[in-house]
Amino acid sequence: MNRHRAVQARRKRESEHRPMRLVGADHPALHTPAQPVETFDVRLRRLAMSLCATAVVNHGQAVAAPQVGRSVRVVALPTLVVVNPRIIEIGGKLESGIERCLSLPGRRFEVDRWTRIVVAGFNLDQEEHAVEMLDAEARLWQHEIDHLDGRLVTSRGVEVATLPAAQTTRT
Repeated sequence: MNRHRAVQARRKRESEHRPMRLVGADHPALHTPAQPVETFDVRLRRLAMSLCATAVVNHGQAVAAPQVGRSVRVVALPTLVVVNPRIIEIGGKLESGIERCLSLPGRRFEVDRWTRIVVAGFNLDQEEHAVEMLDAEARLWQHEIDHLDGRLVTSRGVEVATLPAAQTTRT
């Protein structure tokens, strides 16, 4: 019996950092505003680590929880997780740029985004932070927060090209 528990515990630890499957563009989680996280617990940490692994495995700059079918407000970069992120300040200028998306493999869109934003949110220890983002970083966070708000890049921009999925870098 103890051996069985040890095997179960090992499998559980290993699965905590396992990448998750990305959902298709028609999945309801991508078209519905995500719910704020209210409980900071071990389940949230597991989800966060799996999201980080998902971004790495898919060669993405970031992944939002709705992209794996979870309707909660969590964004993960390979080395950073932000819970309940929100844009609290917009500035700079609107600038056009090309974006790709893990939820729309092989497609590219021209999208106007602000060049300066301030994003506030929580880390996994429930500490709140606010960070100024500029240019490409600001674009990335606006894209990910759109996912949390139930919007895909298709609603913000114009498709400019479709490439073979192997040639894309996605966010």
